[in-house]
Amino acid sequence: MNDNDNYMDDPRAKTVEGFIVALKIFAKYMEEGEKKAFFCGAARDELFIYADGPLESSEDGVLLTALGFHFDEDAECWSYFT
Repeated sequence: MNDNDNYMDDPRAKTVEGFIVALKIFAKYMEEGEKKAFFCGAARDELFIYADGPLESSEDGVLLTALGFHFDEDAECWSYFT
């Protein structure tokens, strides 16, 4: 299976609901969960989220990809085009 086979395959992709689901996934990988600020950045039409996980091949990584995120190997972070 190609890493991008399920890209935006979830009906919640590119919706507010899907974005909130993704943020909750990222929070699971942060020391203080939803109470901790996380490092993110943006450039033009792209949002970058730096988290300690999830791995692309993990269940959470597959769901993030289905929700419209992709892992940017060069920047070593998750990316989301707005």
